[in-house]
Amino acid sequence: MKSAYSRKKINLIQNYLNYQNDDSILKKISINTLLFLSKNFPLMRSINIVCGDGNKGMHGYALAYYNNNKSIKYNIYYTKFPEKNFIFSKMKQNILKSSNNYFFKLTKKTQFCGDLIIDALIETSNIKKIQGIIKSTIININKSKLIIISLNTPSGINSNTGSILDIAVKANITLVFFALRKGLFTGSALDYTGNIILKLENKKIYKKIKPSVYILPKNAIGKQLPKRLKDSHKGSYGCVLVIGGDYGMGGAVRLSSEASLRIGAGLVIIATRKEHANFIHNSLPEAIVYGISHCYELKSLLKKATSIVLGPGLGKTIWARKIFQYILNNTSKKSIVIDADALNILSDYKKIFFHSSKKWILTPHPGEAGRLLKQPTFKIQIDRFKAVKNIQRKYNCIVILKGAGTLIQTCKKKLYICYSGNPGMSSGGMGDVLSGILGGLLAQKIPNQHASRIGVQLHSYIADIIAKKNGERGLLASDLFKLIHYYCN
Repeated sequence: MKSAYSRKKINLIQNYLNYQNDDSILKKISINTLLFLSKNFPLMRSINIVCGDGNKGMHGYALAYYNNNKSIKYNIYYTKFPEKNFIFSKMKQNILKSSNNYFFKLTKKTQFCGDLIIDALIETSNIKKIQGIIKSTIININKSKLIIISLNTPSGINSNTGSILDIAVKANITLVFFALRKGLFTGSALDYTGNIILKLENKKIYKKIKPSVYILPKNAIGKQLPKRLKDSHKGSYGCVLVIGGDYGMGGAVRLSSEASLRIGAGLVIIATRKEHANFIHNSLPEAIVYGISHCYELKSLLKKATSIVLGPGLGKTIWARKIFQYILNNTSKKSIVIDADALNILSDYKKIFFHSSKKWILTPHPGEAGRLLKQPTFKIQIDRFKAVKNIQRKYNCIVILKGAGTLIQTCKKKLYICYSGNPGMSSGGMGDVLSGILGGLLAQKIPNQHASRIGVQLHSYIADIIAKKNGERGLLASDLFKLIHYYCN
Protein backbone atom coordinates (compact mmCIF):
# COMPACT_ATOMS: atom_id res chain seq x y z
CA MET A 1 0.00 0.00 0.00
CA LYS A 2 1.47 3.36 -1.07
CA SER A 3 1.76 6.25 1.38
CA ALA A 4 1.40 10.01 0.94
CA TYR A 5 2.32 12.99 3.08
CA SER A 6 1.11 16.41 4.14
CA ARG A 7 3.03 19.59 3.32
CA LYS A 8 4.34 19.71 6.90
CA LYS A 9 5.70 16.16 6.65
CA ILE A 10 7.16 16.82 3.20
CA ASN A 11 9.15 19.62 4.84
CA LEU A 12 10.39 17.16 7.48
CA ILE A 13 11.41 14.74 4.72
CA GLN A 14 13.29 17.50 2.92
CA ASN A 15 15.06 18.44 6.14
CA TYR A 16 15.91 14.78 6.69
CA LEU A 17 17.48 14.68 3.22
CA ASN A 18 19.17 18.08 3.72
CA TYR A 19 17.27 18.96 0.56
CA GLN A 20 17.90 22.70 0.25
CA ASN A 21 21.62 22.69 1.01
CA ASP A 22 22.81 19.48 -0.62
CA ASP A 23 23.22 19.82 -4.38
CA SER A 24 23.78 16.05 -4.66
CA ILE A 25 20.06 15.60 -3.93
CA LEU A 26 19.16 18.04 -6.68
CA LYS A 27 21.59 16.24 -8.98
CA LYS A 28 19.83 12.91 -8.35
CA ILE A 29 16.46 14.48 -9.13
CA SER A 30 17.76 16.13 -12.29
CA ILE A 31 19.54 13.06 -13.67
CA ASN A 32 16.50 10.90 -12.90
CA THR A 33 14.24 13.36 -14.71
CA LEU A 34 16.56 13.55 -17.72
CA LEU A 35 16.68 9.75 -17.93
CA PHE A 36 12.88 9.64 -17.77
CA LEU A 37 12.62 12.18 -20.60
CA SER A 38 15.16 10.42 -22.84
CA LYS A 39 13.49 7.03 -22.31
CA ASN A 40 9.90 8.17 -22.82
CA PHE A 41 10.43 10.95 -25.36
CA PRO A 42 13.47 9.84 -27.39
CA LEU A 43 12.64 12.09 -30.37
CA MET A 44 12.45 15.33 -28.40
CA ARG A 45 14.71 18.14 -29.61
CA SER A 46 13.32 21.20 -27.86
CA ILE A 47 12.25 21.43 -24.21
CA ASN A 48 10.64 24.42 -22.52
CA ILE A 49 11.50 24.73 -18.82
CA VAL A 50 9.25 27.19 -17.01
CA CYS A 51 10.94 28.28 -13.77
CA GLY A 52 9.73 30.24 -10.79
CA ASP A 53 12.07 31.82 -8.25
CA GLY A 54 11.50 29.29 -5.46
CA ASN A 55 12.73 25.78 -4.69
CA LYS A 56 10.58 24.31 -7.45
CA GLY A 57 12.20 26.65 -9.95
CA MET A 58 15.59 25.29 -8.93
CA HIS A 59 14.53 21.88 -10.27
CA GLY A 60 14.14 23.48 -13.67
CA TYR A 61 17.48 25.26 -13.62
CA ALA A 62 19.18 22.07 -12.43
CA LEU A 63 17.84 20.16 -15.46
CA ALA A 64 19.63 22.59 -17.73
CA TYR A 65 22.78 22.43 -15.59
CA TYR A 66 23.08 18.62 -15.56
CA ASN A 67 21.98 18.00 -19.15
CA ASN A 68 24.73 16.35 -21.26
CA ASN A 69 22.69 15.83 -24.42
CA LYS A 70 23.93 18.54 -26.79
CA SER A 71 21.27 17.70 -29.39
CA ILE A 72 18.46 19.05 -27.20
CA LYS A 73 17.68 22.76 -27.07
CA TYR A 74 16.52 24.10 -23.70
CA ASN A 75 14.29 27.17 -23.68
CA ILE A 76 14.38 28.42 -20.09
CA TYR A 77 11.53 30.77 -19.21
CA TYR A 78 11.84 32.55 -15.88
CA THR A 79 10.10 35.09 -13.67
CA LYS A 80 13.33 36.17 -11.98
CA PHE A 81 16.52 34.36 -11.02
CA PRO A 82 16.63 32.95 -7.46
CA GLU A 83 19.81 34.91 -6.68
CA LYS A 84 19.60 34.21 -2.94
CA ASN A 85 19.57 30.46 -3.46
CA PHE A 86 22.94 28.97 -2.46
CA ILE A 87 22.82 26.17 -5.05
CA PHE A 88 21.74 28.48 -7.87
CA SER A 89 24.68 30.79 -7.20
CA LYS A 90 27.02 27.80 -7.78
CA MET A 91 25.28 26.78 -11.01
CA LYS A 92 24.48 30.17 -12.51
CA GLN A 93 27.53 30.77 -14.67
CA ASN A 94 27.53 27.30 -16.23
CA ILE A 95 23.79 27.49 -16.95
CA LEU A 96 24.12 30.88 -18.61
CA LYS A 97 27.19 29.92 -20.67
CA SER A 98 25.84 26.67 -22.11
CA SER A 99 25.22 26.92 -25.86
CA ASN A 100 22.16 24.66 -25.47
CA ASN A 101 20.37 27.01 -23.10
CA TYR A 102 18.25 29.93 -24.32
CA PHE A 103 16.75 32.29 -21.74
CA PHE A 104 13.47 34.18 -21.99
CA LYS A 105 11.84 36.35 -19.35
CA LEU A 106 8.18 35.45 -18.98
CA THR A 107 5.60 37.95 -20.18
CA LYS A 108 1.82 37.84 -20.44
CA LYS A 109 2.16 37.13 -24.17
CA THR A 110 4.71 34.30 -23.92
CA GLN A 111 3.93 31.46 -26.31
CA PHE A 112 5.50 28.03 -26.06
CA CYS A 113 6.60 25.84 -28.96
CA GLY A 114 8.79 22.75 -29.22
CA ASP A 115 8.22 19.23 -27.92
CA LEU A 116 7.18 19.56 -24.29
CA ILE A 117 6.98 21.82 -21.24
CA ILE A 118 8.54 21.21 -17.83
CA ASP A 119 6.43 22.94 -15.18
CA ALA A 120 8.83 24.14 -12.45
CA LEU A 121 6.88 27.30 -11.72
CA ILE A 122 5.46 27.43 -8.18
CA GLU A 123 4.55 25.41 -5.10
CA THR A 124 1.14 26.62 -3.95
CA SER A 125 0.58 25.17 -0.48
CA ASN A 126 1.18 28.54 1.17
CA ILE A 127 -0.21 30.84 -1.56
CA LYS A 128 -3.74 32.20 -1.26
CA LYS A 129 -4.14 33.66 -4.75
CA ILE A 130 -2.51 33.28 -8.15
CA GLN A 131 -2.26 36.49 -10.13
CA GLY A 132 -0.11 38.57 -12.47
CA ILE A 133 2.60 36.92 -14.53
CA ILE A 134 2.15 33.54 -12.80
CA LYS A 135 -1.53 33.41 -13.73
CA SER A 136 -0.94 34.42 -17.36
CA THR A 137 1.92 31.88 -17.64
CA ILE A 138 -0.32 29.03 -16.44
CA ILE A 139 -2.98 30.07 -18.97
CA ASN A 140 -0.38 30.07 -21.74
CA ILE A 141 1.04 26.69 -20.68
CA ASN A 142 -2.44 25.13 -20.83
CA LYS A 143 -3.10 26.74 -24.24
CA SER A 144 0.11 25.36 -25.73
CA LYS A 145 -1.23 21.87 -26.55
CA LEU A 146 2.25 20.51 -25.82
CA ILE A 147 3.01 17.59 -23.49
CA ILE A 148 3.21 19.05 -19.97
CA ILE A 149 5.28 17.45 -17.21
CA SER A 150 4.93 18.97 -13.74
CA LEU A 151 7.58 18.47 -11.08
CA ASN A 152 6.20 17.28 -7.71
CA THR A 153 2.89 19.15 -8.08
CA PRO A 154 1.18 20.95 -10.98
CA SER A 155 1.55 24.69 -10.37
CA GLY A 156 -1.71 25.99 -8.90
CA ILE A 157 -2.61 22.78 -7.04
CA ASN A 158 -2.47 22.85 -3.27
CA SER A 159 -0.47 19.69 -2.53
CA ASN A 160 -1.89 19.61 1.00
CA THR A 161 -5.61 19.67 0.11
CA GLY A 162 -5.99 18.91 -3.61
CA SER A 163 -7.84 22.18 -4.24
CA ILE A 164 -6.90 24.61 -7.00
CA LEU A 165 -6.23 28.32 -6.57
CA ASP A 166 -8.38 29.83 -9.35
CA ILE A 167 -6.23 28.21 -12.02
CA ALA A 168 -3.67 25.39 -12.33
CA VAL A 169 -1.37 23.73 -14.84
CA LYS A 170 -3.13 20.76 -16.45
CA ALA A 171 -0.29 18.24 -16.60
CA ASN A 172 -0.07 15.06 -18.64
CA ILE A 173 2.47 13.66 -16.17
CA THR A 174 3.38 14.64 -12.62
CA LEU A 175 6.85 13.47 -11.59
CA VAL A 176 7.09 13.23 -7.81
CA PHE A 177 10.38 12.72 -5.97
CA PHE A 178 11.06 10.80 -2.74
CA ALA A 179 7.49 10.92 -1.33
CA LEU A 180 3.96 11.38 -2.65
CA ARG A 181 1.96 14.51 -1.77
CA LYS A 182 -1.46 13.66 -0.35
CA GLY A 183 -3.31 16.44 -2.18
CA LEU A 184 -2.56 14.88 -5.57
CA PHE A 185 -5.06 12.07 -4.99
CA THR A 186 -8.38 13.73 -4.17
CA GLY A 187 -10.76 16.49 -5.22
CA SER A 188 -10.00 18.92 -8.02
CA ALA A 189 -6.37 17.79 -8.29
CA LEU A 190 -7.43 14.62 -10.10
CA ASP A 191 -8.31 16.66 -13.20
CA TYR A 192 -4.84 18.26 -13.30
CA THR A 193 -2.21 15.71 -12.29
CA GLY A 194 -2.34 13.34 -15.26
CA ASN A 195 -0.28 10.20 -14.66
CA ILE A 196 1.48 10.42 -11.27
CA ILE A 197 4.92 8.79 -11.24
CA LEU A 198 6.99 8.46 -8.07
CA LYS A 199 10.77 8.56 -8.56
CA LEU A 200 13.63 8.03 -6.10
CA GLU A 201 11.32 6.48 -3.52
CA ASN A 202 13.12 6.44 -0.19
CA LYS A 203 11.77 3.62 2.00
CA LYS A 204 13.84 4.78 4.96
CA ILE A 205 11.52 7.77 5.16
CA TYR A 206 8.56 5.54 6.04
CA LYS A 207 10.34 4.39 9.19
CA LYS A 208 11.36 7.91 10.18
CA ILE A 209 8.20 9.85 9.36
CA LYS A 210 4.70 8.42 9.68
CA PRO A 211 2.58 8.78 6.51
CA SER A 212 -0.36 11.20 6.54
CA VAL A 213 -2.54 8.94 4.38
CA TYR A 214 -2.49 5.47 2.86
CA ILE A 215 -3.48 4.95 -0.78
CA LEU A 216 -5.62 1.89 -1.46
CA PRO A 217 -4.21 -0.23 -4.32
CA LYS A 218 -6.04 -0.38 -7.65
CA ASN A 219 -6.89 -4.05 -7.63
CA ALA A 220 -9.59 -6.54 -6.65
CA ILE A 221 -9.96 -7.75 -3.08
CA GLY A 222 -11.37 -11.29 -3.17
CA LYS A 223 -8.29 -12.69 -1.42
CA GLN A 224 -8.81 -10.29 1.51
CA LEU A 225 -12.09 -12.01 2.43
CA PRO A 226 -12.10 -15.17 4.54
CA LYS A 227 -12.52 -18.51 2.80
CA ARG A 228 -15.94 -20.09 3.29
CA LEU A 229 -16.35 -23.38 5.12
CA LYS A 230 -18.06 -26.24 3.31
CA ASP A 231 -20.13 -26.92 6.40
CA SER A 232 -22.03 -23.62 6.41
CA HIS A 233 -25.52 -22.20 5.77
CA LYS A 234 -27.12 -18.80 5.17
CA GLY A 235 -27.05 -18.04 8.87
CA SER A 236 -23.27 -18.35 8.78
CA TYR A 237 -22.98 -15.19 6.69
CA GLY A 238 -25.26 -12.86 8.54
CA CYS A 239 -28.43 -10.93 7.92
CA VAL A 240 -28.55 -7.36 6.58
CA LEU A 241 -31.56 -5.21 7.42
CA VAL A 242 -31.96 -2.50 4.75
CA ILE A 243 -34.28 0.33 5.80
CA GLY A 244 -35.56 3.06 3.50
CA GLY A 245 -37.55 3.59 0.33
CA ASP A 246 -40.06 6.33 1.03
CA TYR A 247 -42.66 7.09 -1.64
CA GLY A 248 -41.11 7.07 -5.12
CA MET A 249 -37.70 5.87 -3.89
CA GLY A 250 -38.15 2.11 -3.61
CA GLY A 251 -35.37 1.58 -6.13
CA ALA A 252 -32.79 2.77 -3.60
CA VAL A 253 -33.40 -0.07 -1.12
CA ARG A 254 -33.69 -2.51 -4.03
CA LEU A 255 -30.20 -1.58 -5.26
CA SER A 256 -28.68 -1.63 -1.78
CA SER A 257 -30.20 -5.02 -1.00
CA GLU A 258 -28.94 -6.76 -4.12
CA ALA A 259 -25.46 -5.35 -3.47
CA SER A 260 -25.54 -6.94 0.01
CA LEU A 261 -26.52 -10.28 -1.47
CA ARG A 262 -23.92 -10.10 -4.25
CA ILE A 263 -21.11 -9.41 -1.77
CA GLY A 264 -22.07 -12.55 0.12
CA ALA A 265 -24.56 -11.76 2.89
CA GLY A 266 -26.53 -14.86 3.85
CA LEU A 267 -29.87 -13.06 4.10
CA VAL A 268 -31.30 -9.62 3.37
CA ILE A 269 -34.44 -8.20 4.94
CA ILE A 270 -35.93 -5.01 3.51
CA ALA A 271 -38.15 -2.65 5.52
CA THR A 272 -39.84 -0.11 3.28
CA ARG A 273 -43.15 1.52 2.44
CA LYS A 274 -45.94 -1.01 1.87
CA GLU A 275 -46.50 0.41 -1.61
CA HIS A 276 -43.03 -0.79 -2.69
CA ALA A 277 -43.13 -4.29 -1.20
CA ASN A 278 -44.59 -6.13 -4.21
CA PHE A 279 -42.35 -4.41 -6.76
CA ILE A 280 -39.19 -5.21 -4.79
CA HIS A 281 -40.28 -8.79 -4.03
CA ASN A 282 -40.98 -9.46 -7.71
CA SER A 283 -37.65 -8.01 -8.90
CA LEU A 284 -35.50 -9.45 -6.09
CA PRO A 285 -37.09 -12.69 -4.85
CA GLU A 286 -33.97 -13.59 -2.81
CA ALA A 287 -34.76 -10.80 -0.34
CA ILE A 288 -37.41 -10.81 2.39
CA VAL A 289 -39.55 -7.68 2.07
CA TYR A 290 -41.70 -6.06 4.73
CA GLY A 291 -43.93 -3.07 4.17
CA ILE A 292 -44.00 -1.05 7.38
CA SER A 293 -46.17 1.87 8.47
CA HIS A 294 -44.83 2.36 11.99
CA CYS A 295 -41.36 2.21 13.51
CA TYR A 296 -42.42 -0.37 16.14
CA GLU A 297 -42.80 -2.91 13.35
CA LEU A 298 -38.99 -2.95 13.16
CA LYS A 299 -38.62 -4.58 16.61
CA SER A 300 -38.72 -8.20 15.45
CA LEU A 301 -36.63 -7.42 12.35
CA LEU A 302 -33.85 -5.84 14.42
CA LYS A 303 -33.51 -9.05 16.43
CA LYS A 304 -32.70 -10.96 13.22
CA ALA A 305 -30.26 -8.39 11.84
CA THR A 306 -26.49 -8.77 12.04
CA SER A 307 -25.94 -5.40 10.37
CA ILE A 308 -28.14 -2.49 9.29
CA VAL A 309 -28.15 -0.21 6.26
CA LEU A 310 -30.18 2.88 7.13
CA GLY A 311 -31.02 5.61 4.65
CA PRO A 312 -31.33 4.60 0.98
CA GLY A 313 -34.37 6.51 -0.27
CA LEU A 314 -35.50 7.05 3.34
CA GLY A 315 -36.75 10.60 2.82
CA LYS A 316 -37.19 13.20 5.56
CA THR A 317 -40.87 12.73 6.39
CA ILE A 318 -42.27 12.04 9.87
CA TRP A 319 -42.27 8.33 8.93
CA ALA A 320 -38.55 8.51 8.16
CA ARG A 321 -37.65 10.52 11.27
CA LYS A 322 -39.48 8.14 13.60
CA ILE A 323 -37.72 5.16 12.04
CA PHE A 324 -34.35 6.92 12.39
CA GLN A 325 -34.95 7.69 16.07
CA TYR A 326 -36.13 4.16 16.76
CA ILE A 327 -33.01 2.66 15.18
CA LEU A 328 -30.73 4.96 17.20
CA ASN A 329 -32.51 4.02 20.43
CA ASN A 330 -32.45 0.26 19.87
CA THR A 331 -29.23 -0.71 18.08
CA SER A 332 -26.27 0.22 20.27
CA LYS A 333 -24.58 -3.16 19.73
CA LYS A 334 -25.11 -3.50 15.96
CA SER A 335 -23.00 -2.13 13.10
CA ILE A 336 -24.93 0.44 11.07
CA VAL A 337 -24.20 2.01 7.71
CA ILE A 338 -25.82 5.46 7.73
CA ASP A 339 -26.32 6.81 4.23
CA ALA A 340 -28.33 9.25 2.11
CA ASP A 341 -31.37 10.80 3.86
CA ALA A 342 -30.43 9.22 7.17
CA LEU A 343 -27.37 11.51 7.10
CA ASN A 344 -29.60 14.50 6.41
CA ILE A 345 -31.79 13.60 9.39
CA LEU A 346 -28.69 13.06 11.53
CA SER A 347 -27.48 16.56 10.61
CA ASP A 348 -30.61 18.00 12.28
CA TYR A 349 -29.74 16.41 15.63
CA LYS A 350 -27.99 18.58 18.18
CA LYS A 351 -27.30 15.71 20.56
CA ILE A 352 -24.40 13.45 19.54
CA PHE A 353 -24.84 9.75 20.31
CA PHE A 354 -21.32 8.85 21.38
CA HIS A 355 -22.58 5.89 23.40
CA SER A 356 -23.66 4.01 20.26
CA SER A 357 -21.88 5.65 17.35
CA LYS A 358 -18.61 3.67 17.51
CA LYS A 359 -20.20 0.98 15.34
CA TRP A 360 -21.47 3.43 12.75
CA ILE A 361 -20.11 3.98 9.25
CA LEU A 362 -21.18 7.31 7.78
CA THR A 363 -21.03 7.61 3.98
CA PRO A 364 -21.66 11.27 3.04
CA HIS A 365 -21.09 12.85 -0.35
CA PRO A 366 -19.78 16.46 -0.17
CA GLY A 367 -23.28 17.96 0.08
CA GLU A 368 -24.26 15.69 2.98
CA ALA A 369 -20.87 16.31 4.62
CA GLY A 370 -21.58 20.03 4.43
CA ARG A 371 -24.90 19.56 6.21
CA LEU A 372 -23.27 17.44 8.93
CA LEU A 373 -20.70 20.19 9.56
CA LYS A 374 -23.08 23.13 8.88
CA GLN A 375 -20.87 24.31 6.02
CA PRO A 376 -21.46 24.99 2.32
CA THR A 377 -20.37 22.23 -0.05
CA PHE A 378 -17.58 24.28 -1.61
CA LYS A 379 -15.84 24.55 1.78
CA ILE A 380 -15.89 20.76 2.12
CA GLN A 381 -14.24 20.45 -1.30
CA ILE A 382 -11.57 23.07 -0.53
CA ASP A 383 -10.12 20.75 2.13
CA ARG A 384 -11.64 17.28 2.02
CA PHE A 385 -9.04 15.96 4.49
CA LYS A 386 -10.08 18.47 7.12
CA ALA A 387 -13.77 17.80 6.51
CA VAL A 388 -13.58 14.02 6.92
CA LYS A 389 -11.52 14.39 10.10
CA ASN A 390 -13.99 16.88 11.56
CA ILE A 391 -16.95 14.58 10.88
CA GLN A 392 -15.10 11.67 12.46
CA ARG A 393 -14.38 13.74 15.58
CA LYS A 394 -17.97 14.94 15.79
CA TYR A 395 -19.61 11.51 15.53
CA ASN A 396 -16.82 9.26 16.82
CA CYS A 397 -17.16 6.69 14.04
CA ILE A 398 -15.74 5.67 10.66
CA VAL A 399 -16.48 8.23 7.95
CA ILE A 400 -16.31 7.66 4.19
CA LEU A 401 -16.30 10.99 2.33
CA LYS A 402 -17.35 10.06 -1.20
CA GLY A 403 -16.32 11.86 -4.37
CA ALA A 404 -13.23 12.02 -6.56
CA GLY A 405 -10.55 10.45 -4.40
CA THR A 406 -12.85 8.99 -1.71
CA LEU A 407 -11.47 9.39 1.82
CA ILE A 408 -11.90 6.90 4.68
CA GLN A 409 -11.22 8.22 8.18
CA THR A 410 -11.11 5.51 10.84
CA CYS A 411 -11.60 5.77 14.58
CA LYS A 412 -7.92 4.87 15.01
CA LYS A 413 -6.93 8.10 13.23
CA LYS A 414 -5.82 6.26 10.08
CA LEU A 415 -6.78 7.94 6.83
CA TYR A 416 -7.11 6.13 3.50
CA ILE A 417 -7.58 7.42 -0.05
CA CYS A 418 -9.27 5.43 -2.80
CA TYR A 419 -7.57 6.47 -6.04
CA SER A 420 -9.86 4.29 -8.19
CA GLY A 421 -13.21 5.38 -9.56
CA ASN A 422 -14.38 7.49 -12.48
CA PRO A 423 -16.92 10.19 -13.44
CA GLY A 424 -19.30 7.52 -14.74
CA MET A 425 -20.12 6.81 -11.09
CA SER A 426 -21.88 10.18 -10.91
CA SER A 427 -25.29 8.60 -11.39
CA GLY A 428 -28.28 7.82 -9.20
CA GLY A 429 -28.07 4.72 -7.02
CA MET A 430 -24.29 4.36 -7.02
CA GLY A 431 -24.11 5.34 -3.33
CA ASP A 432 -26.92 2.89 -2.51
CA VAL A 433 -24.84 0.07 -4.01
CA LEU A 434 -21.85 1.08 -1.88
CA SER A 435 -23.93 1.12 1.32
CA GLY A 436 -25.27 -2.34 0.44
CA ILE A 437 -21.75 -3.69 -0.11
CA LEU A 438 -20.69 -2.31 3.27
CA GLY A 439 -23.74 -3.78 5.01
CA GLY A 440 -23.10 -7.18 3.43
CA LEU A 441 -19.46 -7.20 4.55
CA LEU A 442 -20.42 -6.22 8.10
CA ALA A 443 -23.03 -9.00 8.19
CA GLN A 444 -20.22 -11.47 7.45
CA LYS A 445 -18.41 -10.23 10.57
CA ILE A 446 -15.74 -8.31 8.66
CA PRO A 447 -14.47 -5.64 11.11
CA ASN A 448 -15.83 -2.14 10.40
CA GLN A 449 -12.48 -0.61 9.44
CA HIS A 450 -11.58 -3.49 7.12
CA ALA A 451 -15.08 -3.56 5.61
CA SER A 452 -14.87 0.15 4.84
CA ARG A 453 -11.61 -0.24 2.91
CA ILE A 454 -12.71 -3.38 1.05
CA GLY A 455 -16.14 -1.96 0.20
CA VAL A 456 -14.89 1.34 -1.19
CA GLN A 457 -12.03 -0.31 -3.06
CA LEU A 458 -14.20 -3.00 -4.68
CA HIS A 459 -17.00 -0.56 -5.59
CA SER A 460 -14.69 1.82 -7.46
CA TYR A 461 -12.48 -0.89 -8.96
CA ILE A 462 -15.45 -2.61 -10.59
CA ALA A 463 -16.80 0.71 -11.90
CA ASP A 464 -13.40 1.31 -13.54
CA ILE A 465 -13.46 -2.10 -15.23
CA ILE A 466 -16.92 -1.42 -16.68
CA ALA A 467 -16.00 2.12 -17.76
CA LYS A 468 -12.84 0.91 -19.47
CA LYS A 469 -14.85 -1.59 -21.50
CA ASN A 470 -18.03 0.37 -22.24
CA GLY A 471 -17.20 4.01 -21.47
CA GLU A 472 -18.05 6.24 -18.50
CA ARG A 473 -21.19 7.89 -19.85
CA GLY A 474 -24.30 5.81 -19.21
CA LEU A 475 -22.80 3.67 -16.42
CA LEU A 476 -25.63 2.47 -14.15
CA ALA A 477 -25.41 1.41 -10.52
CA SER A 478 -27.02 -1.93 -11.36
CA ASP A 479 -24.26 -2.64 -13.90
CA LEU A 480 -21.96 -3.43 -10.96
CA PHE A 481 -23.87 -6.42 -9.58
CA LYS A 482 -22.47 -9.29 -11.64
CA LEU A 483 -18.91 -8.11 -11.19
CA ILE A 484 -19.37 -7.66 -7.42
CA HIS A 485 -20.17 -11.37 -7.32
CA TYR A 486 -17.16 -12.21 -9.50
CA TYR A 487 -14.52 -10.06 -7.79
CA CYS A 488 -15.45 -10.84 -4.19
CA ASN A 489 -14.40 -14.45 -4.79
